[in-house]
Amino acid sequence: MEEIVMYFLARKDLKMSPGKLAAQVGHGVQYVLTRLQYTESQEEDLTLWKAGSSAKIVLAVESLAQFTQLKETLAASPIPYAVVIDEGRTEIEPNTETLLALSALPRSRAVPLVGYLPLYR
Repeated sequence: MEEIVMYFLARKDLKMSPGKLAAQVGHGVQYVLTRLQYTESQEEDLTLWKAGSSAKIVLAVESLAQFTQLKETLAASPIPYAVVIDEGRTEIEPNTETLLALSALPRSRAVPLVGYLPLYR
């Protein structure tokens, strides 16, 4: 069986501290689990993800322009996703889009969309 993974596309240009990035990914997980609508097959992927290792991969988005392009690509795809928008309490300006959180899905479905992005380091 193919591994089911939840992907997070984080803006590298914001230079978030490790703690800030962790908080944004946490928001992304919460949004994916509580705010999105799913088809039956997507619900099955999410159930498998919860029952498995709950793999999460954080990928780096180099710029706002690249982030915007990815958001447009996702909007045109059947993959459920959420946009994390920071409230501006610590490091980031209020209402800044920091991260795209993709619902749990098989790696093979994600690769065409995000496979070229590097790991966030």
